[in-house]
Amino acid sequence: MSTPHFTQSLLKLSKPKSLQPSFWDKVHKGIQATIDQYQNRVAHPVLLEIKENNSCNISQSHVDFPVDVEEPPLQASPEWSLVLSDTDNDIQTTIYALWLTGLCDEYGNWNPGLPNIQVVHTGDWLNKWRPSHQAVAFFKNLQQSAPIQCPVKLLNGNHELAILHMYDNNFTSPLTEDDIAFIRNQDIIHVTSDTLFLHGYPTLNLANILLQMKREELALADFPARLHNVFYAKNRPLYSEPQGMEIIGDLRRPKFYYEKQLENYQASQGQETAEILQKLGVNTVVHGHKPNNNVQIDQELAKQIPGIRLVNNDNRCKQTGMGGMLINRDSEIIFLNPTTMKDAGGEKGFRKLLKKRLKTRRKDLGLPSKKLLRQKPNLALVA
Repeated sequence: MSTPHFTQSLLKLSKPKSLQPSFWDKVHKGIQATIDQYQNRVAHPVLLEIKENNSCNISQSHVDFPVDVEEPPLQASPEWSLVLSDTDNDIQTTIYALWLTGLCDEYGNWNPGLPNIQVVHTGDWLNKWRPSHQAVAFFKNLQQSAPIQCPVKLLNGNHELAILHMYDNNFTSPLTEDDIAFIRNQDIIHVTSDTLFLHGYPTLNLANILLQMKREELALADFPARLHNVFYAKNRPLYSEPQGMEIIGDLRRPKFYYEKQLENYQASQGQETAEILQKLGVNTVVHGHKPNNNVQIDQELAKQIPGIRLVNNDNRCKQTGMGGMLINRDSEIIFLNPTTMKDAGGEKGFRKLLKKRLKTRRKDLGLPSKKLLRQKPNLALVA
């Protein structure tokens, strides 16, 4: 019996609030504005190289694209990825997703014998204004206790970067220095095969920085570490700059951003971003950070960023009680939300289907069935 295809109806999105023109003037200056403001403080190789190659006109890189570089293959991508987004201190919804998919028990402890499945949190795992030490401790333990075949990738979103920025400016925080160090150690992006995971929307600035890394003959697997160095340099880190938020995709009007025409070039920012990502081998982008929305969307903004499968995974799980998504090597997607659970016949049926697909049933993990554990011993045979 084949597993049903889970779909979700799209709700009508509310019209986004207009922003001050001065903000968008800063956002859309492009990558050169990022370099000019940042290079004087941090002489990072990535930024210096982009500055030196300014004459190549990176925004028109499709004309001359010297990126045909042989690179070592990526490590074997996991069979499935469980993606969480925007949990905002909510430990229970995280544990529920892990339990629902059979990765952990009801207390958040890893089950033994799991297959190759990774867990990716695309950011905002903390609340910006009320960061929780307990939430940091939970994710730290989850990451450090994870089996080798089930790595946990925590990405920093605008909430985590704001927390770091406030801490650097001596704002009062309930977090310890160890908590801050743990947050600062997490990446901005994660790449698996042809899929890019990040907090928000892929921007042209981010695509150009990744392009420069490709020109440095870096493998895709090394991109997160290089971008981490750019963001967390000791002398005025990039997360303290407005352009840093734009690079992680903190866009309130993404459709407007992608439809904006590039200067002196007959293409939009979305078209150019899509072209660069495709040249880099990325055709799927999974993100969270969808303000004023509680619906997960597949093929979001397909017209604005053509050729890129943009998947929004933010369904405000703290309000709905559950949230997340599964994506496999074949790019099949299953959303975890109340609607898909209802379509599967309820929690019991949904969990059964998910564990069967992921091969996390007790018999798949080599564990005795609960029915066998409940059986009482035959006292006559024991005697």
